[in-house]
Amino acid sequence: MRLYPPPVLLAASGLLLACTPPPAAGPPPAPPPVASVKAVIAQPQPPDMTPVAEPSNLVSFARIGNVQATFDAAMRIANQPSITLAGLLRKAGAGDRSALFKLDSSVDLAVAIDPTSSHEDPKFLAAVSIPLRNLEETRAAMASNFVPIAPGIYRGVLVELDTERGKPTHCDLGPSLGNAPARMVCADSDRELDALRAWLTRGLTLQSPGLSDLHAEIRARPFQQMYQSEMERGVDEAAQQSREWLEKELNVRDPELLSAPGIVLRHGKTFVDEIDTVVFDSALDPNQTQVALRGSVTFRSANSWFTKVLTHRNDRQGVPPAIFWRAPKESESVVYSRGADKSLYTGIDRVVRLAASTLLARAGVKPKTRTAVEDFLSWSPEPDVVTVSAAGSSVRPAKKPRAGGTAKKRPADAIEEFRGYVDSYMGWWLTGVDAPADPYIAWMRKGATAVSLLIEEVRAQLPNKADQTWLPSVKVVAAPQGYPKGSVAFDMPFTYDSKLAWSILPGFSDEEHPAGPGIKATIALRMIIVPDGPRRTWIGIAVDPNLLRSRIAAALEGASDSGTIANLPGLGPLKSGVATSAGFVTYGNTLQKTFGLSELDKEGDLKEFVAAFSAAPNRWMTPMLLMTRGTAGPSPANSVEILVQKGTIEDVIALVQYALAHDLAKDKGSGVLTGPIGRKPPVAPPPPPPPPPPPRRRP
Repeated sequence: MRLYPPPVLLAASGLLLACTPPPAAGPPPAPPPVASVKAVIAQPQPPDMTPVAEPSNLVSFARIGNVQATFDAAMRIANQPSITLAGLLRKAGAGDRSALFKLDSSVDLAVAIDPTSSHEDPKFLAAVSIPLRNLEETRAAMASNFVPIAPGIYRGVLVELDTERGKPTHCDLGPSLGNAPARMVCADSDRELDALRAWLTRGLTLQSPGLSDLHAEIRARPFQQMYQSEMERGVDEAAQQSREWLEKELNVRDPELLSAPGIVLRHGKTFVDEIDTVVFDSALDPNQTQVALRGSVTFRSANSWFTKVLTHRNDRQGVPPAIFWRAPKESESVVYSRGADKSLYTGIDRVVRLAASTLLARAGVKPKTRTAVEDFLSWSPEPDVVTVSAAGSSVRPAKKPRAGGTAKKRPADAIEEFRGYVDSYMGWWLTGVDAPADPYIAWMRKGATAVSLLIEEVRAQLPNKADQTWLPSVKVVAAPQGYPKGSVAFDMPFTYDSKLAWSILPGFSDEEHPAGPGIKATIALRMIIVPDGPRRTWIGIAVDPNLLRSRIAAALEGASDSGTIANLPGLGPLKSGVATSAGFVTYGNTLQKTFGLSELDKEGDLKEFVAAFSAAPNRWMTPMLLMTRGTAGPSPANSVEILVQKGTIEDVIALVQYALAHDLAKDKGSGVLTGPIGRKPPVAPPPPPPPPPPPRRRP
């Protein structure tokens, strides 16, 4: 690395030499005797090591708490322990200079708003701080390139970093407080160094990096101050425009409806103003081969409706409730919550009822239908109850071979295939609440009545009777077979035909539907409410009634735990985790459903994507855990943690290896990678050239 002193230093050196007088001819005369005096040597001024407060214009900072430990943990998790940080630095061009860095300390980044910014032209100042083992050793390695600018502070330009960035990198060397004796702070300009160096060496370094491998924070206040007037103006204009649109386009005259958009906008503005700090953390655990990702937000107050909804149950925390562990073992996502305060939704319920009544009357809906809709919206079950929600996929049966072994598609095949596709993509949904079933059944009966009346009014508006047959209907099934006493099902059948299915299904739409009318069939969406004793209710939704019945049967109290998630592997951290809500999600079956679209890909690009994901050893079925926590009070905070476990990490590594291998094969035609990531396969040496031909004889 070649480093050059600034031109100002060169000019100053030349001027100093030019102003020095030449030596006089001959030996100088002996000086006269003088009285003896004691020499006084000026001592260098010590550097300023006073701790520095956080800049008021700081918007973000990020830290890798221990660079060496974080890198080693990442390589162990990736099963690449032979890759070392020192080796990578040498390959990157640092050479022996990598020994100057104190890699067991933190690397820090800070970003601040430029004081010259405006809301129309936001600008930022940024600098990165790199820990050093010893200031004097680093100065010696770069002595000709760094000049003093303050006691103990030296400034230079790293010229060799200019080639790709297009502009120089300015750096300061100086002593530091905290986890390193010295630091090199680098930025795009001297102005950024002057603004951030002191805090990066004598402020942030005094804060403990904590247990996270990566820690980052965002300060909302500088943004709020910069955009305050613009946000106020924008909210007022949007509220006025919404009011005028409701009056002119929908002929709304009710004052509460006209003011509703403005109220929502102002609560949104207050919510933004209440955000104080957003924090991100990442922790690597090579012993368990897992990664924890955490995010949190702290509020200055809780006056906004949105802030209240997010934080009002932060005082309810604990281990998962018993109902959580009753979710079926086939669940691909399960999450529990601890209820909500119904009073928070009183105003919204009132406005929704008023809006529905106004719009239905304007649309000419009959009074009887409007009354049914208003009756349904006028009341809902108590939301302040413990709830668990689960969802899963429907496994499509293998396709039956067609009669006679012919490959020709028939309308009946399209009907069957379409039913399977709808069933597969809908899957099943199950919600459990620790509350009696009767209020939910009564509420859904009102909903069924309202929907039926609305459908009948639409049906009456269709002049063609053939079109009327495509409208769904609602059927209430009391005491459905195979369920506990008191269960009620609500079925909504839809009519479709083979022509519709033929036009949608992959593998069918590339051929013509056989001549003649299509075959009609019906598929029904079922919602069922099932009492599970006097204080628990299950609500399920699915297209396949048999599948839905089996999932609910597994969840009912008294059924064996073997059919639930209670003994599902990978959920250990949830059992003892204290949280306001928690759960897990897996992506394997969702990816398989999505990859079913690969049959539509004529050029094969999506098929390669499918092959890449199919190489995952755990099929993306390892649970990814989620936990939310919070603190209550006048300045509440919410956090969410995502735990990525070993199986998912192994799948990601396999995906990366597959991608690297096939990219290399495409780009260089040299086959695929084998072994650890980045290691090329052995290549046979080229064959030796053929021997030269024997010399020709002269005749």
